Amino acid sequence: LRQSSLTRYTRLLRNLAIPELASLPIAQLDTARLRQLFADLAARGIARSTLVGLRSVMVQALGAAREDGLPAPIIQASRLKISLGARVAREILPVTAQELQAIIDTSAGADRVAYGLMGFLGLRVSEALGVCWRDIDYRRHEITIRQAVVNGKIQQPKTARSLATLPLIGPLEELLRQYQRMGPTN
Repeated sequence: LRQSSLTRYTRLLRNLAIPELASLPIAQLDTARLRQLFADLAARGIARSTLVGLRSVMVQALGAAREDGLPAPIIQASRLKISLGARVAREILPVTAQELQAIIDTSAGADRVAYGLMGFLGLRVSEALGVCWRDIDYRRHEITIRQAVVNGKIQQPKTARSLATLPLIGPLEELLRQYQRMGPTN
């Protein structure tokens, strides 16, 4: 697992599962008990996407416990239905062109370029941080996404589809040229 995934899964367990289940022996964590946990969490307003993630982590953790010789029950994720009453995760609204321009206008330096890369190209933060000057072809008006930076380490982008060559539109090209004239080597 990536460190960011491991951190998220650990947070799900610590914040949602352990407070409710820590007092029970592992052998008592059966399907009925886990169904009750998910129903209780849904009633508390926990987002459906969070519950789906927690279900996946719980099933994997119990499987790992069994492999380690603990008396953990076999749980099938398909038998742990997530309540339709669970709150749907908040919709993330896109930034408008005017909002993006305001963000860029009020930013400076590397932040300004990062916001431009994310806003104009739809890059993730990690992908924007991974862009190097060698990835930019001003002659062909293209930028190639080859890597990402996660927790200070260079790695492959999150998905294979993120490895791409994208058109370098005028406003972004100008932002990059201005930043490059300032002298940053990367």
